[in-house]
Amino acid sequence: MMKISKKLADSLYEESQLVSNDTLNSVDELSHKIKLVIKRDDDKHHGEKEKYNIKKIKVAVQAAYNQLNEPLPDNIWRRFNYYLKKCSDQFEGDEISVETLQDIIIKFLMKENPDVAEEYIIYRYKHNLAREKRKNADFEHGLEDKLLAKNVVNQNANVDEYAYGGRMGEATRFVTKKFGLENVASVQAKENHENNEVYIHK
Repeated sequence: MMKISKKLADSLYEESQLVSNDTLNSVDELSHKIKLVIKRDDDKHHGEKEKYNIKKIKVAVQAAYNQLNEPLPDNIWRRFNYYLKKCSDQFEGDEISVETLQDIIIKFLMKENPDVAEEYIIYRYKHNLAREKRKNADFEHGLEDKLLAKNVVNQNANVDEYAYGGRMGEATRFVTKKFGLENVASVQAKENHENNEVYIHK
């Protein structure tokens, strides 16, 4: 993960405080080059990307201010966009890892209001926990469907999915398919499978 040093972050924050409607007349002048966010920056999931979406940041920051019953400061998003633009100028390309983006946001909020930064970190933590819980629930429901024969399709004429042996076979294929997509298949192969462009035989 690439990081902006605290010294540079503090300097860029001070610059951002000079941004106002008088000094910059349009949002275009504040545009940064970030187009894609790498969702996870580790060997297992490196390469999964999504479009940069300022709305997600606004929702999380607003939630942090709401927890403290404080209003958003004037021009906070113009100043943040300027800050993000200057930070992104330190990197090559138009992509940024989610960890680096979160680090930039937190450094900005720490200068704005340390209490808000703390609430933002808590919000993100709870959000991540909820996301993992949803993912686990989907997996558990899918596995339960196989073991209890709730959604029998009998894809193989030689296998009775209602029989316990058939259920175990389907459950095993369900688990190994998920493991293969998450840990073995390349990012491109996984995307092709999820877009129904190729079929990974179980």
